[in-house]
Amino acid sequence: MRDSGGVENGWRARHRTGRLARVLLGLGWALFAVMQVLPLFDDTHSIRGTRTDWGYQLWLEIFKMLRYPASLEARDGISLSGYLLAMLCVLVAPFAVKLLQSSRLLWWMFFMAMGISTLAFSVLTASSLMNAVVLDDGFRIRLGTLALLTFPYFSLAGLLVLRGRRPKSTQEPSESL
Repeated sequence: MRDSGGVENGWRARHRTGRLARVLLGLGWALFAVMQVLPLFDDTHSIRGTRTDWGYQLWLEIFKMLRYPASLEARDGISLSGYLLAMLCVLVAPFAVKLLQSSRLLWWMFFMAMGISTLAFSVLTASSLMNAVVLDDGFRIRLGTLALLTFPYFSLAGLLVLRGRRPKSTQEPSESL
């Protein structure tokens, strides 16, 4: 006979937590995928008139930066490494939910990598965008930029929800003395 809420309610709580974590991790993954085909920003001061940069064009810029890494400024290098690490965590995490639930060490590695890279990437990218918006009145942020800035946060929230509870010990604290 089960007690009035112990085992079954614990299972349901973990199941709901796992489901919410999968939804948040999947939403981060989907935002990253959709960002590739959305416009990131418009620049009306381009030589050819209004120029729209799309999400997939970000990869061309990344490959240009990686071709000559010695010419990278510190700000660009930090932003680039933060983006690539966040992207790796976002793409892998939805498919590694069971592993992340079972291994605290793996969860902490994902969480630290995701948290630090998200913070570095977001701060530097947001400050660059704010400078562009404030200093250049022909620069407009589009929907892809919002997806670019938010996809790591959904995955980070999914990792936080996924952390779960610690396993209960089999002994009562008073029995161990």
